[in-house]
Amino acid sequence: MVPQNSESRDLDKVIVRLPDGMRDQLKTMAAQNNRSMNAEIVARLAESLEIEAVEGDPAASLDALRPVFQAVQKEVAGDYERRLAAIEEILAEVSQRLGTTYYPPLPQNTKTDEDEQ
Repeated sequence: MVPQNSESRDLDKVIVRLPDGMRDQLKTMAAQNNRSMNAEIVARLAESLEIEAVEGDPAASLDALRPVFQAVQKEVAGDYERRLAAIEEILAEVSQRLGTTYYPPLPQNTKTDEDEQ
């Protein structure tokens, strides 16, 4: 058998005793996250260590959560834009069927002639 030359051979190794059922839970979660069981365990340990490190430091907590807030903000903004576009399409179709003209609202930052008077 040829010895393996990989970085993993040089990493620390730990044997852990898991309570009944935990191995199956980890295996399920690893599959859901498209990771090996080892990668799942390492990711979960890293996350808990990061949480512990920023618990007493509000500035560090904010820095750790900033990417999450930004991702949620993008998702909400995109969802709002998609819903608004769908509503405008429906209103245009209804207006067309009723024989009236639908005028989409101006963006909130746009000034009208009435605003300037």
